[in-house]
Amino acid sequence: MGEIRDEDDDHGVGDWLGLIASTEHDPRLRSVAERLREAGPPPVPGQVTHSFVILDTDIGRDVDDAIAVAAAAATVPELALVITCDEYGGQRARFARHLLDLLGRRDVPVVAGADLGNSRFFCVDGLISEHVPDQPSDLEEAVETVSAAASLPVRWVGMDPMSNLARLADTRPDLLARMEVTQMGGALRYRDPTRAEHNFRLDPDAARHAMAAVPAPSWSSRTPRSPPSWPSTRPHRSTPRSALPTPQPGPGCCTPTSIAGSSVSTRPPSNTTR
Repeated sequence: MGEIRDEDDDHGVGDWLGLIASTEHDPRLRSVAERLREAGPPPVPGQVTHSFVILDTDIGRDVDDAIAVAAAAATVPELALVITCDEYGGQRARFARHLLDLLGRRDVPVVAGADLGNSRFFCVDGLISEHVPDQPSDLEEAVETVSAAASLPVRWVGMDPMSNLARLADTRPDLLARMEVTQMGGALRYRDPTRAEHNFRLDPDAARHAMAAVPAPSWSSRTPRSPPSWPSTRPHRSTPRSALPTPQPGPGCCTPTSIAGSSVSTRPPSNTTR
């Protein structure tokens, strides 16, 4: 006979309750228990907890980000926007546009994000078609278009420095409040003990600021709206706001939610681009 388990355990609720019980009686871990309780139980497997996906990437350095963008383009139909960071004169955004076009995802806009003044981490010279135009740089407008079309939180997947997310925390905290954030960055026992992990090392102020600004997680069970309606031609930085698509009405707005790993102490906003 198989093991008899409580139905809640199949959904991870039992483990969640067990973690709270094992930490709340230890004064040193009581704050962990409080954060777990505030976050609520994990979502039920198979339950949709986000609507659209935004990829934030420094594509054009190591091959891993190109593979990630390609995998998302092929397997994530809700991919709605790709944003680049650690820009090199807009070339990372052009490379992302070229790759998405080759994979048949012309529907996914690309925005050129923060330029950190680096030049030694760009490795795809000669791989971008000369016919690929410069991409727009209107970060807030592009994220707002996606967010306005969503009734569930938008999933932000960061694979690069957190400069773009820190910028949103300064300029549009209302957009940040509608996101679930998954960030690749930071490390324990990093392979080089004399250095920090790459993504956080390139813009540590942005990492600290963004991690402190990301709201506490919560879960929503609302149904997503229709995909965002983008104009037939990709908007350029000179496109007036009136020319952008009008979001379709939907059954409510997003709930403030996010997930971004461990918290970082708050500090005043700083200029995150160098």
